[in-house]
Amino acid sequence: MAIMALKVFRRSWLSASSVKRLLEERRVLERVTARRSPFLTPMLYAFADEVHTAIALPWYSGGTLRTQIVERAEPCGGLAAADLVQIGACVACGLAHLHGLNILHRDVKPNNILVRADGYYVLSDFGLSSDLALAPISELEGRRGTRGFWAPEVLRREVQGPGVDWR
Repeated sequence: MAIMALKVFRRSWLSASSVKRLLEERRVLERVTARRSPFLTPMLYAFADEVHTAIALPWYSGGTLRTQIVERAEPCGGLAAADLVQIGACVACGLAHLHGLNILHRDVKPNNILVRADGYYVLSDFGLSSDLALAPISELEGRRGTRGFWAPEVLRREVQGPGVDWR
């Protein structure tokens, strides 16, 4: 039996905009799952009943990159160069695959990068993602993502493209 992570939402607590984002996240996860990448978290199941809506995802035993940064930091600060190369390569592969599906993540940060048991890194949490099939780049404005990790065009409230995930 596999261990899973569950994102569970009480339906009565969701606003109309939250429901819209949740449905968009599910659509993104369906596309990501259909076009498997070892660097993107797939959806295992999605289900709803009268009270709850839930998305089941794989459990990654290595935790988050944020945890790794705190626990494995070198004495002089930061991670070892070899670790940084591994992280960069995994995240770049994940973003390239995601952008190939015309999806922007829009919230790349250490908390949204999970660590697999084999030491590879996986992008997760597509709750703020934008599917360009549903909204063209010309319509992507506003401040989605986490303050402190925003790209310059997000700060300036400019039109956003794939570059928002790389900055």
